[in-house]
Amino acid sequence: FVRDTVRITFTPCAGIESPSAEKLFSCYPNPFGQNTVLNLQSAGTVWCMDAQGRMVFMATLPAGSHSIGDGWATGVYVLRVTSAEQSASFRLVKQ
Repeated sequence: FVRDTVRITFTPCAGIESPSAEKLFSCYPNPFGQNTVLNLQSAGTVWCMDAQGRMVFMATLPAGSHSIGDGWATGVYVLRVTSAEQSASFRLVKQ
């Protein structure tokens, strides 16, 4: 009988998942309460899915600041932003 041990270490993260996200957009606060502000550096398509993979938000937005998250349930969301030049993902947490 052989027993293998696997050790898994993780660090909770509620921030940027993609290095290119910083250049494409920022989102604050995170975690957020009622809503969060999405700042887009250039126009892009924004998708947001909940932990079950259901789309809760989708829009093509111009560059600038946009308030999102109002009316969403408490939980973890994945925000995906795609512009003409690049795309990036970001994890959002609604408290």
